[in-house]
Amino acid sequence: GGCGSAIGAPAKFGGEEDAGNSVRLSADPAAISRLGPVLFAASSDLVFAFVGTLRLLAPLIMSRRAIVGIGHFLGDYLRGRYLRKTYTRMERVYLRYYELPAAFRALCRTSSQIGILSVLSVVMGWLAGVQSPPCRSEGRGLAFACGLLWMVAVVGAGHACATWVAVWGGPLRIQAAQAHPSGGQRTGVTKVFTRPWHILQWMQNPEEWISTAFNSERTQPFDPNPIIFPMTWVPLRLLLMCAVARVFAIEPSTYRWCDRNVDQVPRLMEQFLIQLALGDEWYRVFFGEKRIGLGISVAFCHLVALLVTIVTSVTISGLSAILMLPSLLAVIVSMWMNIVIFWNRLAVRRREAAMRSLEESKRAALSAFRVPTTYG
Repeated sequence: GGCGSAIGAPAKFGGEEDAGNSVRLSADPAAISRLGPVLFAASSDLVFAFVGTLRLLAPLIMSRRAIVGIGHFLGDYLRGRYLRKTYTRMERVYLRYYELPAAFRALCRTSSQIGILSVLSVVMGWLAGVQSPPCRSEGRGLAFACGLLWMVAVVGAGHACATWVAVWGGPLRIQAAQAHPSGGQRTGVTKVFTRPWHILQWMQNPEEWISTAFNSERTQPFDPNPIIFPMTWVPLRLLLMCAVARVFAIEPSTYRWCDRNVDQVPRLMEQFLIQLALGDEWYRVFFGEKRIGLGISVAFCHLVALLVTIVTSVTISGLSAILMLPSLLAVIVSMWMNIVIFWNRLAVRRREAAMRSLEESKRAALSAFRVPTTYG
């Protein structure tokens, strides 16, 4: 009833009789009829299984994407948290060991300059006779020429003393912040001539050298030109001195919004000297020590002191106070430029810290999974 075989006549190959026997195969129609439904059922099961797999394909893809997305999110969060903690720790160390001592030096220098200017104002006032005729008489203001002479003498001598303290003042002297290298390429070329054995190290690991040479940040050293900051312009300072001297010359009987029986000249002198000391300290901090963040704080204090001086001048003479507005605008513009430079350098420094942390984590991962090799 199945497939059978029979021995028949010998087959002929190539026109010659073969001595061996040949095998003849035959199929039973009944067996084929029984095999067909089995094959059809098996094929149907395969098709149904494939269709069922296709039904699960979309949920599987979505599940995979969700799992991968969650993994990336957790990885980015943990990596970002590590970088934030690392950067915060670095910032705290930087503030503790660099910025706080610099702020203390700036405070001491400013206080010493204010004290020096106060002493000089008394001495120069006595020498110039600002409290006696012909510079000053009862019921009259300080003469314009005497006030201008007093300011020039006090400002010049005070600036000389403050410069001496900033240069030879021991712990109060200017200590410039550490400057960044201008670029990695020049440093590498210098190493070729000074330390030629670095060539062997580069040949040993060229991939790291290439990535360091072309992917590293090249931060230019901070060396701004003072002429681009309006706060340093000498004509504006001279204009401010002339405006204050003109306010000194206003007679008390013509005061606008202040008590005419109280002399406002000593008060205005103190305010002028305080804002002068803060302006000089901003120059030393920003251009001398190159501390941009601290420069913002000093510039803000200078702005407040100048505003107080202008308000006091307005209560005495509004027309003279108008001459102080260019100096106020110069301080605002210089402070804005200081803030912009600070934020730009802060972004660069954060990016550099993130890149260093990533490089350290990659090196740690490679060293953890590296298989030690022995030779011998």
